Amino acid sequence: MARRGQLRLNLGTQLLIGLATLAVVVAVIAGTTIRYVERNYLNAYTKSEKTKAFHLLHSALLDDIISEDGPRIDTTMQQMIKRDDEFDSARITDEAGNVLFQWTRQHDSETTDAEAHGHRVLSFDQDVVFLGEEFGSLVAEWDVSDTETQINQHAYTIAFGVGAACFLLGLLVYLLMTSFAIAPINRIAQRVAGFRGGNYGTRARLPTFAAEELTRLDGSVNDLAAFLSLKEVHEAELHEAKETAEAASQAKTEFLANMSHELRTPLNAINGFSEMMSLQLYGPLGDERYQDYAQKIHFSGSHLLALINDILDISRVESGKAILEVSSVDLRELAIGTLGMVEEKCQQSGLTLTTDIAENLPMINADPRRLQQILLNILSNAMKYTPSGGTVTFSLHWNSDRGAILTVRDTGIGIAPHLIATAFEPFSRIESAYSRSHDGTGLGLPLAKVMVEMHGGTLDLSSEQGAGTEAVIVLPASLAIAEPAPVRPLAASS
Repeated sequence: MARRGQLRLNLGTQLLIGLATLAVVVAVIAGTTIRYVERNYLNAYTKSEKTKAFHLLHSALLDDIISEDGPRIDTTMQQMIKRDDEFDSARITDEAGNVLFQWTRQHDSETTDAEAHGHRVLSFDQDVVFLGEEFGSLVAEWDVSDTETQINQHAYTIAFGVGAACFLLGLLVYLLMTSFAIAPINRIAQRVAGFRGGNYGTRARLPTFAAEELTRLDGSVNDLAAFLSLKEVHEAELHEAKETAEAASQAKTEFLANMSHELRTPLNAINGFSEMMSLQLYGPLGDERYQDYAQKIHFSGSHLLALINDILDISRVESGKAILEVSSVDLRELAIGTLGMVEEKCQQSGLTLTTDIAENLPMINADPRRLQQILLNILSNAMKYTPSGGTVTFSLHWNSDRGAILTVRDTGIGIAPHLIATAFEPFSRIESAYSRSHDGTGLGLPLAKVMVEMHGGTLDLSSEQGAGTEAVIVLPASLAIAEPAPVRPLAASS
Protein backbone atom coordinates (compact mmCIF):
# COMPACT_ATOMS: atom_id res chain seq x y z
CA MET A 1 0.00 0.00 0.00
CA ALA A 2 1.31 3.44 -0.93
CA ARG A 3 1.84 5.90 1.90
CA ARG A 4 -0.33 9.01 2.08
CA GLY A 5 0.92 11.64 -0.38
CA GLN A 6 3.16 9.15 -2.16
CA LEU A 7 2.29 8.18 -5.74
CA ARG A 8 3.04 4.60 -6.72
CA LEU A 9 2.99 3.64 -10.41
CA ASN A 10 2.84 0.10 -11.69
CA LEU A 11 5.76 -1.42 -13.54
CA GLY A 12 4.16 -1.02 -17.01
CA THR A 13 3.55 2.71 -16.53
CA GLN A 14 7.05 3.24 -15.18
CA LEU A 15 8.52 1.37 -18.16
CA LEU A 16 6.47 3.42 -20.66
CA ILE A 17 7.46 6.73 -19.05
CA GLY A 18 11.09 5.64 -18.95
CA LEU A 19 11.15 4.61 -22.62
CA ALA A 20 9.40 7.84 -23.72
CA THR A 21 11.88 9.92 -21.73
CA LEU A 22 14.76 7.94 -23.22
CA ALA A 23 13.39 8.55 -26.75
CA VAL A 24 13.19 12.32 -26.15
CA VAL A 25 16.68 12.47 -24.66
CA VAL A 26 18.19 10.42 -27.51
CA ALA A 27 16.39 12.59 -30.09
CA VAL A 28 17.67 15.82 -28.52
CA ILE A 29 21.21 14.48 -28.25
CA ALA A 30 21.14 13.09 -31.81
CA GLY A 31 19.71 16.30 -33.29
CA THR A 32 22.15 18.52 -31.43
CA THR A 33 25.12 16.36 -32.35
CA ILE A 34 24.14 16.07 -36.01
CA ARG A 35 23.45 19.81 -36.24
CA TYR A 36 26.79 20.63 -34.68
CA VAL A 37 28.79 18.21 -36.86
CA GLU A 38 26.95 19.03 -40.09
CA ARG A 39 27.04 22.77 -39.43
CA ASN A 40 30.76 22.73 -38.83
CA TYR A 41 31.32 20.62 -41.93
CA LEU A 42 29.10 22.69 -44.19
CA ASN A 43 30.44 25.95 -42.81
CA ALA A 44 33.98 24.80 -43.49
CA TYR A 45 32.95 23.63 -46.96
CA THR A 46 31.08 26.88 -47.67
CA LYS A 47 33.96 28.99 -46.48
CA SER A 48 36.35 27.02 -48.65
CA GLU A 49 34.13 27.43 -51.69
CA LYS A 50 33.60 31.14 -51.07
CA THR A 51 37.34 31.60 -50.58
CA LYS A 52 37.93 30.07 -53.99
CA ALA A 53 35.21 32.29 -55.51
CA PHE A 54 36.77 35.36 -53.91
CA HIS A 55 40.18 34.51 -55.34
CA LEU A 56 38.64 34.06 -58.80
CA LEU A 57 36.85 37.40 -58.44
CA HIS A 58 40.05 39.05 -57.30
CA SER A 59 41.93 37.70 -60.28
CA ALA A 60 39.15 38.75 -62.70
CA LEU A 61 39.02 42.29 -61.35
CA LEU A 62 42.75 42.82 -60.93
CA ASP A 63 43.32 44.46 -64.32
CA ASP A 64 40.07 46.41 -64.14
CA ILE A 65 40.94 47.78 -60.71
CA ILE A 66 44.42 48.82 -61.83
CA SER A 67 43.00 50.54 -64.91
CA GLU A 68 40.02 51.83 -62.93
CA ASP A 69 37.68 50.60 -65.66
CA GLY A 70 34.26 50.95 -64.06
CA PRO A 71 32.12 49.43 -66.86
CA ARG A 72 34.24 46.31 -67.01
CA ILE A 73 34.12 45.99 -63.22
CA ASP A 74 30.30 46.22 -63.36
CA THR A 75 30.17 43.60 -66.09
CA THR A 76 32.32 41.24 -64.03
CA MET A 77 30.05 41.79 -61.02
CA GLN A 78 26.94 40.96 -63.05
CA GLN A 79 28.53 37.76 -64.21
CA MET A 80 29.38 36.92 -60.56
CA ILE A 81 25.79 37.49 -59.55
CA LYS A 82 24.52 35.08 -62.17
CA ARG A 83 27.01 32.35 -61.19
CA ASP A 84 26.60 32.65 -57.39
CA ASP A 85 23.20 33.33 -55.80
CA GLU A 86 24.79 33.92 -52.41
CA PHE A 87 27.09 36.69 -53.61
CA ASP A 88 25.77 39.71 -51.71
CA SER A 89 28.06 42.75 -52.02
CA ALA A 90 31.48 44.02 -53.04
CA ARG A 91 33.54 47.17 -52.45
CA ILE A 92 36.73 48.45 -54.12
CA THR A 93 38.85 51.15 -52.51
CA ASP A 94 42.04 52.87 -53.55
CA GLU A 95 45.24 52.96 -51.57
CA ALA A 96 43.96 56.02 -49.74
CA GLY A 97 40.78 54.23 -48.66
CA ASN A 98 38.47 56.04 -51.02
CA VAL A 99 35.65 53.89 -52.41
CA LEU A 100 36.11 53.52 -56.13
CA PHE A 101 33.29 51.08 -56.65
CA GLN A 102 30.55 49.63 -54.44
CA TRP A 103 27.92 47.09 -55.35
CA THR A 104 25.14 45.50 -53.25
CA ARG A 105 22.59 42.91 -54.30
CA GLN A 106 19.07 44.24 -54.33
CA HIS A 107 17.02 42.30 -51.74
CA ASP A 108 13.31 41.66 -51.98
CA SER A 109 11.42 44.75 -50.86
CA GLU A 110 9.35 42.61 -48.40
CA THR A 111 12.43 41.69 -46.42
CA THR A 112 12.37 43.45 -43.07
CA ASP A 113 15.31 44.95 -41.23
CA ALA A 114 15.06 42.26 -38.57
CA GLU A 115 15.31 39.57 -41.22
CA ALA A 116 18.22 41.38 -42.86
CA HIS A 117 20.05 41.58 -39.54
CA GLY A 118 19.45 37.85 -39.13
CA HIS A 119 21.49 37.06 -42.24
CA ARG A 120 24.77 35.24 -41.83
CA VAL A 121 27.49 36.86 -43.95
CA LEU A 122 30.96 35.66 -44.92
CA SER A 123 33.28 38.59 -45.60
CA PHE A 124 36.65 38.51 -47.44
CA ASP A 125 39.19 41.33 -47.73
CA GLN A 126 42.38 41.33 -49.86
CA ASP A 127 44.75 44.05 -51.11
CA VAL A 128 45.17 44.63 -54.86
CA VAL A 129 48.94 44.57 -55.59
CA PHE A 130 50.61 44.63 -58.96
CA LEU A 131 54.38 44.48 -59.45
CA GLY A 132 54.83 45.27 -55.81
CA GLU A 133 52.69 48.37 -55.94
CA GLU A 134 49.45 48.57 -53.94
CA PHE A 135 46.51 49.92 -55.87
CA GLY A 136 43.83 49.47 -53.19
CA SER A 137 41.77 46.62 -51.78
CA LEU A 138 38.78 44.40 -52.60
CA VAL A 139 36.11 43.50 -50.05
CA ALA A 140 33.45 40.91 -50.98
CA GLU A 141 30.60 39.38 -48.92
CA TRP A 142 28.45 36.26 -49.38
CA ASP A 143 25.08 35.78 -47.64
CA VAL A 144 24.96 32.12 -46.48
CA SER A 145 21.72 32.41 -44.45
CA ASP A 146 19.90 29.98 -46.73
CA THR A 147 22.60 27.39 -46.20
CA GLU A 148 22.35 27.92 -42.44
CA THR A 149 18.58 27.46 -42.57
CA GLN A 150 18.93 24.27 -44.57
CA ILE A 151 21.44 22.92 -42.04
CA ASN A 152 19.03 23.62 -39.14
CA GLN A 153 16.08 22.09 -40.98
CA HIS A 154 18.12 19.02 -41.80
CA ALA A 155 19.24 18.64 -38.17
CA TYR A 156 15.67 19.01 -36.90
CA THR A 157 14.42 16.47 -39.42
CA ILE A 158 17.04 13.95 -38.35
CA ALA A 159 16.36 14.62 -34.64
CA PHE A 160 12.63 14.10 -35.17
CA GLY A 161 13.29 10.93 -37.13
CA VAL A 162 15.65 9.56 -34.47
CA GLY A 163 13.17 10.47 -31.70
CA ALA A 164 10.28 8.84 -33.52
CA ALA A 165 12.36 5.73 -34.17
CA CYS A 166 13.38 5.57 -30.49
CA PHE A 167 9.78 6.07 -29.37
CA LEU A 168 8.51 3.34 -31.70
CA LEU A 169 11.30 1.05 -30.55
CA GLY A 170 10.45 1.83 -26.91
CA LEU A 171 6.78 1.16 -27.59
CA LEU A 172 7.68 -2.19 -29.13
CA VAL A 173 9.85 -3.02 -26.10
CA TYR A 174 7.00 -1.98 -23.80
CA LEU A 175 4.52 -4.22 -25.61
CA LEU A 176 6.93 -7.15 -25.53
CA MET A 177 7.75 -6.59 -21.85
CA THR A 178 4.05 -6.31 -21.01
CA SER A 179 3.16 -9.50 -22.86
CA PHE A 180 6.09 -11.65 -21.75
CA ALA A 181 6.97 -10.27 -18.29
CA ILE A 182 4.69 -7.68 -16.66
CA ALA A 183 1.35 -9.38 -17.38
CA PRO A 184 2.57 -12.84 -16.19
CA ILE A 185 4.08 -11.27 -13.06
CA ASN A 186 0.76 -9.53 -12.33
CA ARG A 187 -1.08 -12.83 -12.75
CA ILE A 188 1.37 -14.56 -10.41
CA ALA A 189 0.98 -11.69 -7.89
CA GLN A 190 -2.81 -12.02 -8.04
CA ARG A 191 -2.49 -15.73 -7.38
CA VAL A 192 -0.24 -15.11 -4.36
CA ALA A 193 -2.75 -12.52 -3.10
CA GLY A 194 -5.41 -15.23 -3.32
CA PHE A 195 -3.47 -17.35 -0.82
CA ARG A 196 -4.77 -15.09 1.93
CA GLY A 197 -8.30 -16.27 1.19
CA GLY A 198 -7.23 -19.92 1.01
CA ASN A 199 -7.34 -20.14 -2.80
CA TYR A 200 -4.37 -22.36 -3.70
CA GLY A 201 -5.66 -24.20 -6.78
CA THR A 202 -5.74 -21.66 -9.65
CA ARG A 203 -2.45 -21.57 -11.54
CA ALA A 204 -1.15 -18.46 -13.32
CA ARG A 205 -1.37 -18.51 -17.13
CA LEU A 206 2.10 -17.96 -18.64
CA PRO A 207 2.99 -17.11 -22.26
CA THR A 208 3.89 -19.99 -24.58
CA PHE A 209 7.49 -18.82 -24.76
CA ALA A 210 7.83 -17.78 -21.12
CA ALA A 211 11.29 -16.86 -19.82
CA GLU A 212 13.09 -19.40 -17.66
CA GLU A 213 13.00 -17.00 -14.69
CA LEU A 214 9.20 -16.70 -14.93
CA THR A 215 8.89 -20.47 -15.16
CA ARG A 216 11.01 -20.87 -12.02
CA LEU A 217 8.99 -18.18 -10.24
CA ASP A 218 5.73 -19.88 -11.17
CA GLY A 219 7.13 -23.20 -9.99
CA SER A 220 8.15 -21.65 -6.66
CA VAL A 221 4.65 -20.18 -6.26
CA ASN A 222 3.17 -23.62 -6.97
CA ASP A 223 5.44 -25.15 -4.33
CA LEU A 224 4.39 -22.41 -1.89
CA ALA A 225 0.72 -23.08 -2.65
CA ALA A 226 1.21 -26.80 -2.02
CA PHE A 227 3.05 -26.07 1.23
CA LEU A 228 0.38 -23.62 2.46
CA SER A 229 -2.39 -26.03 1.55
CA LEU A 230 -0.66 -28.83 3.46
CA LYS A 231 0.06 -26.44 6.34
CA GLU A 232 -3.59 -25.46 6.50
CA VAL A 233 -4.57 -29.13 6.71
CA HIS A 234 -1.99 -29.72 9.44
CA GLU A 235 -3.16 -26.65 11.36
CA ALA A 236 -6.73 -27.91 11.20
CA GLU A 237 -5.57 -31.30 12.47
CA LEU A 238 -3.51 -29.63 15.22
CA HIS A 239 -6.45 -27.45 16.21
CA GLU A 240 -8.66 -30.50 16.43
CA ALA A 241 -6.00 -32.40 18.38
CA LYS A 242 -5.58 -29.39 20.69
CA GLU A 243 -9.29 -29.25 21.38
CA THR A 244 -9.30 -32.98 22.02
CA ALA A 245 -6.31 -32.68 24.36
CA GLU A 246 -7.86 -29.74 26.20
CA ALA A 247 -11.09 -31.68 26.60
CA ALA A 248 -9.12 -34.68 27.89
CA SER A 249 -7.15 -32.44 30.24
CA GLN A 250 -10.35 -30.85 31.52
CA ALA A 251 -11.86 -34.29 32.01
CA LYS A 252 -8.72 -35.41 33.85
CA THR A 253 -8.80 -32.32 36.06
CA GLU A 254 -12.46 -32.80 36.90
CA PHE A 255 -11.84 -36.51 37.55
CA LEU A 256 -8.95 -35.75 39.91
CA ALA A 257 -10.94 -33.10 41.72
CA ASN A 258 -13.97 -35.39 42.11
CA MET A 259 -11.86 -38.37 43.18
CA SER A 260 -9.94 -36.23 45.66
CA HIS A 261 -13.18 -35.11 47.26
CA GLU A 262 -14.50 -38.67 47.34
CA LEU A 263 -11.27 -40.07 48.82
CA ARG A 264 -10.89 -37.45 51.53
CA THR A 265 -14.08 -38.45 53.36
CA PRO A 266 -13.14 -42.11 54.03
CA LEU A 267 -9.51 -41.12 54.66
CA ASN A 268 -10.54 -38.65 57.34
CA ALA A 269 -12.48 -41.45 59.03
CA ILE A 270 -9.54 -43.87 58.72
CA ASN A 271 -7.13 -41.30 60.11
CA GLY A 272 -9.46 -40.35 62.95
CA PHE A 273 -10.20 -43.92 64.07
CA SER A 274 -6.58 -45.06 63.68
CA GLU A 275 -5.40 -42.11 65.79
CA MET A 276 -7.97 -42.94 68.47
CA MET A 277 -6.85 -46.58 68.42
CA SER A 278 -3.17 -45.70 68.63
CA LEU A 279 -3.90 -43.39 71.59
CA GLN A 280 -6.11 -46.13 73.18
CA LEU A 281 -8.73 -43.53 74.08
CA TYR A 282 -11.33 -46.22 74.90
CA GLY A 283 -9.03 -48.71 76.61
CA PRO A 284 -6.13 -51.00 75.75
CA LEU A 285 -6.12 -52.88 72.44
CA GLY A 286 -4.69 -56.05 73.90
CA ASP A 287 -1.72 -57.15 71.87
CA GLU A 288 0.94 -54.39 71.52
CA ARG A 289 1.18 -55.12 67.82
CA TYR A 290 -2.31 -53.68 67.34
CA GLN A 291 -1.15 -50.30 68.63
CA ASP A 292 1.85 -50.39 66.25
CA TYR A 293 -0.45 -51.28 63.37
CA ALA A 294 -2.83 -48.44 64.26
CA GLN A 295 0.08 -45.95 64.27
CA LYS A 296 1.24 -47.17 60.85
CA ILE A 297 -2.31 -46.93 59.49
CA HIS A 298 -2.58 -43.36 60.79
CA PHE A 299 0.80 -42.39 59.33
CA SER A 300 -0.01 -43.91 55.93
CA GLY A 301 -3.46 -42.35 55.88
CA SER A 302 -2.07 -38.91 56.76
CA HIS A 303 0.51 -39.22 54.00
CA LEU A 304 -2.15 -40.28 51.49
CA LEU A 305 -4.40 -37.39 52.57
CA ALA A 306 -1.54 -34.92 52.03
CA LEU A 307 -1.02 -36.30 48.50
CA ILE A 308 -4.74 -36.04 47.76
CA ASN A 309 -4.78 -32.43 49.01
CA ASP A 310 -1.87 -31.61 46.65
CA ILE A 311 -3.71 -33.22 43.72
CA LEU A 312 -6.84 -31.28 44.64
CA ASP A 313 -4.85 -28.02 44.73
CA ILE A 314 -3.23 -28.61 41.35
CA SER A 315 -6.64 -29.51 39.90
CA ARG A 316 -8.07 -26.23 41.16
CA VAL A 317 -5.16 -24.33 39.64
CA GLU A 318 -5.57 -26.02 36.24
CA SER A 319 -9.31 -25.38 36.24
CA GLY A 320 -8.83 -21.73 37.24
CA LYS A 321 -10.78 -22.17 40.49
CA ALA A 322 -7.90 -21.52 42.90
CA ILE A 323 -8.43 -18.37 44.98
CA LEU A 324 -6.53 -16.55 47.69
CA GLU A 325 -8.16 -15.91 51.05
CA VAL A 326 -6.27 -12.72 51.88
CA SER A 327 -5.82 -11.36 55.37
CA SER A 328 -3.18 -9.54 57.41
CA VAL A 329 -0.18 -11.79 57.93
CA ASP A 330 2.76 -11.41 60.30
CA LEU A 331 5.55 -12.94 58.20
CA ARG A 332 7.90 -13.39 61.14
CA GLU A 333 5.31 -15.20 63.24
CA LEU A 334 4.24 -17.37 60.27
CA ALA A 335 7.85 -18.30 59.46
CA ILE A 336 8.68 -19.21 63.07
CA GLY A 337 5.52 -21.33 63.37
CA THR A 338 6.29 -23.19 60.12
CA LEU A 339 9.91 -23.85 61.15
CA GLY A 340 8.60 -25.30 64.43
CA MET A 341 6.51 -27.79 62.44
CA VAL A 342 9.59 -29.19 60.63
CA GLU A 343 12.19 -28.83 63.40
CA GLU A 344 11.52 -32.21 64.99
CA LYS A 345 11.59 -34.03 61.64
CA CYS A 346 14.84 -32.26 60.81
CA GLN A 347 16.43 -33.58 64.01
CA GLN A 348 15.16 -37.10 63.33
CA SER A 349 16.78 -36.96 59.88
CA GLY A 350 20.13 -35.91 61.36
CA LEU A 351 20.02 -32.44 59.78
CA THR A 352 20.99 -29.06 61.21
CA LEU A 353 18.38 -26.30 60.80
CA THR A 354 19.70 -22.75 60.96
CA THR A 355 17.57 -19.61 60.72
CA ASP A 356 18.11 -15.89 60.07
CA ILE A 357 14.85 -13.95 60.46
CA ALA A 358 14.88 -10.15 60.48
CA GLU A 359 13.14 -8.11 63.17
CA ASN A 360 10.37 -5.53 62.58
CA LEU A 361 9.01 -7.07 59.39
CA PRO A 362 5.91 -5.28 58.03
CA MET A 363 2.49 -6.88 58.00
CA ILE A 364 1.45 -7.99 54.52
CA ASN A 365 -1.84 -8.83 52.84
CA ALA A 366 -1.63 -12.50 51.81
CA ASP A 367 -3.20 -15.91 52.23
CA PRO A 368 -1.58 -17.33 55.40
CA ARG A 369 -2.53 -20.94 54.66
CA ARG A 370 -1.03 -20.74 51.17
CA LEU A 371 2.15 -19.06 52.47
CA GLN A 372 2.59 -21.76 55.07
CA GLN A 373 2.04 -24.43 52.41
CA ILE A 374 4.68 -22.76 50.21
CA LEU A 375 7.25 -22.76 53.02
CA LEU A 376 6.44 -26.35 54.05
CA ASN A 377 6.81 -27.58 50.46
CA ILE A 378 10.18 -25.84 49.99
CA LEU A 379 11.52 -26.89 53.41
CA SER A 380 10.30 -30.48 52.95
CA ASN A 381 12.08 -30.71 49.59
CA ALA A 382 15.29 -29.36 51.12
CA MET A 383 15.12 -31.87 53.98
CA LYS A 384 14.11 -34.76 51.72
CA TYR A 385 17.11 -34.40 49.38
CA THR A 386 19.75 -33.55 52.01
CA PRO A 387 21.59 -36.57 53.47
CA SER A 388 22.07 -36.99 57.19
CA GLY A 389 24.68 -34.62 58.58
CA GLY A 390 23.73 -31.86 56.16
CA THR A 391 22.40 -28.38 56.84
CA VAL A 392 19.20 -26.56 55.88
CA THR A 393 19.30 -22.79 56.21
CA PHE A 394 16.28 -20.48 56.24
CA SER A 395 16.45 -16.68 56.04
CA LEU A 396 13.80 -13.95 55.85
CA HIS A 397 14.53 -10.28 55.14
CA TRP A 398 12.68 -7.23 53.84
CA ASN A 399 13.87 -5.04 50.98
CA SER A 400 12.08 -1.73 50.48
CA ASP A 401 12.22 -2.10 46.68
CA ARG A 402 11.79 -5.85 46.14
CA GLY A 403 9.70 -6.79 49.21
CA ALA A 404 9.98 -9.92 51.38
CA ILE A 405 12.86 -12.23 50.44
CA LEU A 406 12.63 -15.78 51.82
CA THR A 407 15.59 -18.07 51.12
CA VAL A 408 15.92 -21.82 51.75
CA ARG A 409 19.39 -23.22 51.17
CA ASP A 410 20.51 -26.84 51.66
CA THR A 411 23.67 -28.90 51.28
CA GLY A 412 21.90 -31.78 49.57
CA ILE A 413 22.36 -33.68 46.31
CA GLY A 414 21.46 -30.69 44.14
CA ILE A 415 19.99 -30.56 40.63
CA ALA A 416 21.74 -30.26 37.30
CA PRO A 417 21.11 -26.68 35.98
CA HIS A 418 19.48 -27.94 32.77
CA LEU A 419 16.91 -29.92 34.82
CA ILE A 420 15.71 -27.01 36.99
CA ALA A 421 12.87 -26.15 34.57
CA THR A 422 11.72 -29.80 34.73
CA ALA A 423 11.47 -29.60 38.51
CA PHE A 424 8.67 -27.01 38.18
CA GLU A 425 6.52 -29.25 35.96
CA PRO A 426 3.62 -31.06 37.72
CA PHE A 427 4.16 -34.76 38.52
CA SER A 428 7.83 -34.58 37.40
CA ARG A 429 10.69 -35.88 39.52
CA ILE A 430 14.42 -35.59 39.00
CA GLU A 431 15.46 -39.23 39.06
CA SER A 432 18.51 -40.31 41.04
CA ALA A 433 19.44 -43.19 43.32
CA TYR A 434 18.79 -40.94 46.33
CA SER A 435 15.46 -39.51 45.11
CA ARG A 436 14.04 -42.96 44.35
CA SER A 437 14.31 -43.83 48.04
CA HIS A 438 11.90 -40.99 48.95
CA ASP A 439 8.17 -40.89 48.28
CA GLY A 440 6.58 -37.95 46.47
CA THR A 441 4.25 -36.96 43.62
CA GLY A 442 6.37 -34.17 42.15
CA LEU A 443 3.75 -31.53 43.04
CA GLY A 444 5.56 -29.68 45.84
CA LEU A 445 7.62 -27.25 43.76
CA PRO A 446 4.98 -26.64 41.03
CA LEU A 447 2.35 -25.86 43.67
CA ALA A 448 4.73 -23.56 45.57
CA LYS A 449 5.60 -21.67 42.38
CA VAL A 450 1.94 -21.22 41.40
CA MET A 451 0.98 -20.01 44.88
CA VAL A 452 3.87 -17.53 44.97
CA GLU A 453 2.90 -16.17 41.56
CA MET A 454 -0.73 -15.87 42.72
CA HIS A 455 0.62 -13.41 45.30
CA GLY A 456 2.46 -11.52 42.52
CA GLY A 457 5.85 -12.87 43.59
CA THR A 458 8.54 -15.11 42.12
CA LEU A 459 10.18 -18.41 43.03
CA ASP A 460 13.63 -19.15 41.58
CA LEU A 461 15.92 -22.14 42.01
CA SER A 462 19.67 -22.20 41.64
CA SER A 463 21.51 -25.46 42.06
CA GLU A 464 24.47 -27.55 41.08
CA GLN A 465 24.60 -31.30 41.21
CA GLY A 466 26.32 -32.44 44.41
CA ALA A 467 26.58 -28.87 45.76
CA GLY A 468 23.11 -28.25 47.19
CA THR A 469 20.15 -26.10 46.14
CA GLU A 470 18.96 -22.58 46.91
CA ALA A 471 15.29 -21.53 46.59
CA VAL A 472 14.54 -17.79 46.68
CA ILE A 473 10.97 -16.57 47.18
CA VAL A 474 10.25 -12.86 46.62
CA LEU A 475 6.90 -11.42 47.71
CA PRO A 476 6.36 -7.91 46.25
CA ALA A 477 6.61 -4.81 48.42
CA SER A 478 3.11 -3.81 47.28
CA LEU A 479 1.69 -6.46 49.66
CA ALA A 480 2.82 -4.40 52.68
CA ILE A 481 -0.50 -2.61 53.34
CA ALA A 482 -1.83 -1.69 56.78
CA GLU A 483 -5.43 -2.62 56.04
CA PRO A 484 -6.14 -6.19 54.90
CA ALA A 485 -7.18 -6.57 51.29
CA PRO A 486 -10.55 -8.20 50.39
CA VAL A 487 -10.76 -11.82 49.42
CA ARG A 488 -10.48 -12.08 45.63
CA PRO A 489 -9.74 -14.81 43.06
CA LEU A 490 -6.46 -14.53 41.15
CA ALA A 491 -5.55 -16.03 37.79
CA ALA A 492 -3.14 -18.89 38.37
CA SER A 493 -0.04 -19.41 36.23
CA SER A 494 2.35 -22.29 36.13
